[in-house]
Amino acid sequence: MKNEQRAGLEASPNPTNIMQWNAVMSGPEDTPWDGGQFKLTLEFTEQYPNEPPRVKFISSLFHPNVYADGNICLDILQNTWSPVYDVLALLTSIQSLLSDPNPSSPANADAARLYSEDRREYNRRVREVVESSWLDSSAAAEPEALQENGHAAEQQPEPAAAAPTAQEQGPDAAAAADPGVAEAPQAKRQRTEDHAVPQSTEVQAT
Repeated sequence: MKNEQRAGLEASPNPTNIMQWNAVMSGPEDTPWDGGQFKLTLEFTEQYPNEPPRVKFISSLFHPNVYADGNICLDILQNTWSPVYDVLALLTSIQSLLSDPNPSSPANADAARLYSEDRREYNRRVREVVESSWLDSSAAAEPEALQENGHAAEQQPEPAAAAPTAQEQGPDAAAAADPGVAEAPQAKRQRTEDHAVPQSTEVQAT
């Protein structure tokens, strides 16, 4: 099994478990599902392709043939499965089911009722699902972006501390830096005393 891709469909195996696949399905164009991005998982067994994989939506859907837990009520996943179906053929059938549900075999009774009796309200609920899928996609992208930004921040060197100005270092430093700056009286008096009293070389014990 290898990565599968077609317009509006993409599927690939889990890097750590080839029997588990992740898929992303775009909503069919020119339908209320248009623009949506829906995530699915596929779990294969050792009996594949003689038995179908278990497929379920991870994204929340409002659809007559999708259960609340994401499992899908579709004939080819049950009694009409054939070993000739590959991953893309299976996902294409599910994609078609989005815009062409079977309300006579409902997995979601509320969605099936609205689809049959109030198509306008049904379409409004579907558009809510589509908009929710955009938020899910954005939320999934944020951690990766934050991780990249955090890594860049770790590598960014700390700015060098600015050297203190002569004024911040004290009046003596200011005078040394600029001869035009007059010494403070206390500093001038201390300088005079230093010249008047000889320095002692003895260290007085405390």
